[in-house]
Amino acid sequence: MGLNAIKILNFRNYERIELSPFGKFNVLVGINGSGKTNFLEAIFTLSQNKPFRKVSMEDLIEWGKPSFYIGGTFGTAKKEIGYSLQKKMLRQNNSLLSPVVVCLPDDITIVSGSPEERRAFMDRTIGLLDRDYAQALLLFQRVLRQRNAQLKISARDVHIWDEDFVKYGSLVIEKRLIFMQKIGRRVKDIYSEFYGDEVELKYFNTFKIEGGVRQSFVKALEENKTIESRRKVSMSGPHRDNFEIRKHDKKSRVFASQGQTRLLALALKLSLLEDLAREPAGPAPILLLDDVLLELDEKSRTKFLEKTASFQTFLTTTSLDLLKGFTGDPAGENIFFVDNGTIKI
Repeated sequence: MGLNAIKILNFRNYERIELSPFGKFNVLVGINGSGKTNFLEAIFTLSQNKPFRKVSMEDLIEWGKPSFYIGGTFGTAKKEIGYSLQKKMLRQNNSLLSPVVVCLPDDITIVSGSPEERRAFMDRTIGLLDRDYAQALLLFQRVLRQRNAQLKISARDVHIWDEDFVKYGSLVIEKRLIFMQKIGRRVKDIYSEFYGDEVELKYFNTFKIEGGVRQSFVKALEENKTIESRRKVSMSGPHRDNFEIRKHDKKSRVFASQGQTRLLALALKLSLLEDLAREPAGPAPILLLDDVLLELDEKSRTKFLEKTASFQTFLTTTSLDLLKGFTGDPAGENIFFVDNGTIKI
């Protein structure tokens, strides 16, 4: 199941767009600022009921218009979503649709950015694959806020939150460890295939795990009582954990070139794509690539596109020269030219 057709009204810089059919491999060509990313965001919003950028639903409405609408067909299923500025109302139906994985230029910060950005990647990714994780994370974050508030008032009574803090925090950590071990093997294989060298993904805990996560978490809370009382903040738990990609014990920002860093970010997203494709009851995922292949050389671009050939793909570029050497399916009917809110075949 893939995206067959889409209709867009008053979304971002698109007043009215109707496009069909889409193939397995679809290319959107246009200068920067023409609306290529907005089109990908329309696909994502239709599938996921939210934009991939950190904006409100109001920001998605074309300037001066009261509402937006997006409708599309995924195989035989039809999906619609709309938002009214005047009524502050979101309308949608809940058809089971293809999940969407989007690769953005800023994804490079997952590899080279802050621990907060890597934790956010873990939480978004595992949450897509595991509803229990999403629920445990939500409950942990709630208890974390309550526990931190108690620490600011009096550390003496903070123990009343510790049982749930350990319960939900341990579940988050346990699921992260399993996921990171699995994704680490894939990233290692992809990097080796492209560059002939090995990398290692390492997960860093705020406490040493001995005899199980829960027991170790309880021990860490006991050991950190004094420092938590002084700093008035929870020092142990998944909210402070991190992961890094290393080669010969050197961090990625030390050993990796711009192109290698981009490939590592793409490898992380590709692992998610493959996991979603393995879901037994779910439809095949769709891949959105928004100007993320520029840092790769021609050989690496071709190899990456060949690895994603089994998925329906929407790729944006400023020039078709980017696809030089790719022997996939950039057929004429699957190339769309974007120009200031219009799209032509």
